[in-house]
Amino acid sequence: MLARSPIDESGRLAAIDYVKAAAIVAVVVNHSLLTLWNPEATAVDNIVRRAVQFHVPAFLVVSGYLYARTGLSKRRIVARRLVRILVPYVVASAVVHVTGFAGATRLRDIAFEFVTGSALPIYYYVFLLIVCIVATSALCAVGDRAIAPAVVIVWLYPVAAALIPALRFDNGFFWGMRNPAYYYGYFLAGWVAWVHRPRLRALATRRRGAVVVTCLLGIAGYALLWGLAAAAPPLPVQVLFRGIYTFSVVGLTASLTANATVPGPVGFLSRASYGIYLYHYPFLVLTWPHVTGFAAVPRVAALVAVGLTGSVLVCGAGIRVLGSRARLLLGV
Repeated sequence: MLARSPIDESGRLAAIDYVKAAAIVAVVVNHSLLTLWNPEATAVDNIVRRAVQFHVPAFLVVSGYLYARTGLSKRRIVARRLVRILVPYVVASAVVHVTGFAGATRLRDIAFEFVTGSALPIYYYVFLLIVCIVATSALCAVGDRAIAPAVVIVWLYPVAAALIPALRFDNGFFWGMRNPAYYYGYFLAGWVAWVHRPRLRALATRRRGAVVVTCLLGIAGYALLWGLAAAAPPLPVQVLFRGIYTFSVVGLTASLTANATVPGPVGFLSRASYGIYLYHYPFLVLTWPHVTGFAAVPRVAALVAVGLTGSVLVCGAGIRVLGSRARLLLGV
């Protein structure tokens, strides 16, 4: 589907803009919900949380696809990619420390937060993406044939680790969120999609209806899994169905937008997705005390509106003030 999407005059794939826009909205929505371990979490919180669980995996799929276009076989390319990720991240981490949203005060603790992506709890994604880039660069150095077995291994590991706790090398929630073995498969899946884009293009052209139906069935299966379960399904089942759900959402979005133009708001959300990700959370923190007494739907709606609006304004102001440097400093 991604291979079939039209490319605009800047060389951007329209379907990728739609996927990224949907994913960044899902990220903000997810962070606007009460956590699983919060006893006040409502059915709305839990249902919506499950619905948006494609967010980070979808970003990794798109990242793998886009990184495969330029390749990671040369050190200068890897360095340029890392700079584009790390500079906005360092700037944002410095901002949240200066403004008091990060908890560390000792230099050692601040350094730990920078290295592990934990100045804010949501910054774990930066840690994961860096690992994905470095690991894929190493695979490219071995040879393209190393990608295929790596895909198999990284998809089997989460299921095996769920079945056999002794195989887990993360320790608790903090490192579990930063365990690349749980996420790297999505990045590599995007990479493989780029490698096999001619076949995907042929499939999308000849069997578009079948692809759409398959994606809808994948989404329906995920919904039924949680809708019919009296308790949380076993972890291996959750891992498997989250993957099915992610690829179904990405595939369906790409299918429906394969021949679409990209309206301004969608294009901006896509281009500014990294900046929105880096800066939306403080707005949620500031808003939480004012909506705690709201019913679930207006509470979530208010938080999403504030988080998106605030971060979009930051990105827009950054572009206006910094011009072309906003891409380097803010990730937009």
